[in-house]
Amino acid sequence: MRTVDRNREPRPGVLDPTQTTPHVSAYATCSSASSVKKHIYGHKDVVAALQRLFLRKCSLCEADASKDGVIEHFIPHSQARANLAYEWTNLHWSCGACNQRKKREEFKEFRPGSKIVERTLLIDSTAPHGGRVEEMIWFDQKLRAQATIAFNQDKVVLLTAEFLNASMPETERLRMSNEMQGFISEAGCLPEWRALLLLSPVDPATRPDPALARRALEMADRLYLLFLHETNPFSTSMRCSLAVRHGLEVSSVVELGRRHRVLQNLSAAY
Repeated sequence: MRTVDRNREPRPGVLDPTQTTPHVSAYATCSSASSVKKHIYGHKDVVAALQRLFLRKCSLCEADASKDGVIEHFIPHSQARANLAYEWTNLHWSCGACNQRKKREEFKEFRPGSKIVERTLLIDSTAPHGGRVEEMIWFDQKLRAQATIAFNQDKVVLLTAEFLNASMPETERLRMSNEMQGFISEAGCLPEWRALLLLSPVDPATRPDPALARRALEMADRLYLLFLHETNPFSTSMRCSLAVRHGLEVSSVVELGRRHRVLQNLSAAY
């Protein structure tokens, strides 16, 4: 799970309140949720905007949701909260598994004496309630989501960690981590990466084996692009795995990779 800046993507025109107000009013006075116009909140422009905003990953577990993703109402809509059906800030992109798991009552806070959901007891990645998601959730060596010390008494953060530790995302995180560890082991560049990071600026020409140093820079670039770039599935947990298992921060890998790109006259931007 990662922090998502909702401002990066403007609200699609089809969700402008001047367009949706009549539909909100109709839903609020109707006895059935079937009056909600899915062709509006599920319009192709909305789908495209959500996919761009969430990088085609699930807003919760970060699994690849480019092909089977669905539009998720973060807080369930109802007659009493009809506006939530078409509210841009309430729409997320989700994988099918998270969409179904999120329907469990333990992740909902109901209005007293009713079945109206006041809030969802999970972190909203687009509007964290106490800081950046990365400051609230971390992943241990076994890729289990954990609340950080500052938030280990926060019910929403604890429930989010529980949600993220369901079998599917945990299994997929471990699979991805094993692939990353295999890449790092096969590359055999950890000692050289650490040595290069002590140089300012990073310069392979000053190393005892410049060819090895240049290869290490190339492998750092590939490591970032394959596992750590924010567009990759489970990239947040992979960054935690790298730090916990190898003591390397993603910023260090980025620095090495960018140096490789400069030396090879490639685009320096990731």
